[in-house]
Amino acid sequence: MSRGLPVIRRWTCFLALLVVGVVTAEEEKSKCRLRFLAVGNAPPFRQEVRDGIRYELPPPPGSIPPRVLLLERGAGDDELEELGKVGLKLGRLSGEIEFPAAGGKPVRLREEGEMEPWIELPKPGAGSYLVVIRRDPQSRTWDRVQTQTVGDDLPAGTLRFINASSQTLALVLGEKKVGLTSGKTWTTRLAPGKPAGFQLGLPAEGGGLKRILSRSLEQGPNEKTVVVLSEADRPDARTPLKVTVIRETVRKRLPPGPPED
Repeated sequence: MSRGLPVIRRWTCFLALLVVGVVTAEEEKSKCRLRFLAVGNAPPFRQEVRDGIRYELPPPPGSIPPRVLLLERGAGDDELEELGKVGLKLGRLSGEIEFPAAGGKPVRLREEGEMEPWIELPKPGAGSYLVVIRRDPQSRTWDRVQTQTVGDDLPAGTLRFINASSQTLALVLGEKKVGLTSGKTWTTRLAPGKPAGFQLGLPAEGGGLKRILSRSLEQGPNEKTVVVLSEADRPDARTPLKVTVIRETVRKRLPPGPPED
């Protein structure tokens, strides 16, 4: 009897933790998670010499995206709910912003220190999303942008291509040939530790395809890779396409196990 009581207590605690785990899982399902990736060409490096010392000059206004963004959404009449703050750097994934998805309105991204929103996203649902941001093709500054939102919950071993350009691209990966239209994605598998080359082409005058570039990809057993294809947004770019490769480790949360006897 004296030994049975602690065992019952342990199982009672486990059941309580299990209930909490179920509730937590339901809460997790009702949340929206956003990450951001600005793609494009960096502005030319500029410097000047003062008193024999070289100083790097700041980029011209509008040549890079805002460095810090505030996320907010409408919460009532003329009221805004603050969702968080995120840093943005060209070609790099931002941190993740998490907030309840239920009852939300469109999410606004506002540059820190500015009053007017820079971007407004449609009401996001529950889940994890990657928001790809690029300059408007008709604009030479980051004042006007376009966005593309895709799912961000990819398992290890996944390779995803995102066509953020305004053109249909011909993609060749090994023996696979894919026509990737503007705004579409293509997801496949990439074996760990085995480099795989891919080629990109654009329609050529008179028919056929013109190969634009070739790249090689490789990832580890617990990694995933996202390749974003966008138009080069600098007149002196060597190719008409900009390729942004994001390779990262997939981390999973494990549910609590049963108590030890």
